Amino acid sequence: MPFPKGISGNPGGRTSPRTNRIRTALAEVVEANADKLGAWLEEVYQQEGAKAAIQCLTGMAEYCVPKLARTEIAGDADNPLAVLSDEQILARIAANAASLGIPWPPPAQH
Repeated sequence: MPFPKGISGNPGGRTSPRTNRIRTALAEVVEANADKLGAWLEEVYQQEGAKAAIQCLTGMAEYCVPKLARTEIAGDADNPLAVLSDEQILARIAANAASLGIPWPPPAQH
């Protein structure tokens, strides 16, 4: 049954079986040649420079390690984000512990 216009047939961004096979095959090639990768990257570095070697490494990695999505952490007008010092964090922990009747700092354990 065809999907209605504008509705994806790939819910949740699921990867295709073909893509999974390609990723698996590339990961197996990398794993089988792990002992050689350092020498190959060194050769690329010697011939083409650091930038080329890094591009080679990241190019291989993207097929073996999933890319992480970028996440932006932002506050809002009512709850802006704040950067706290260690002392401020410890003071907040102590205040919260006191309000809950928990001794702070906790007794040392042996």
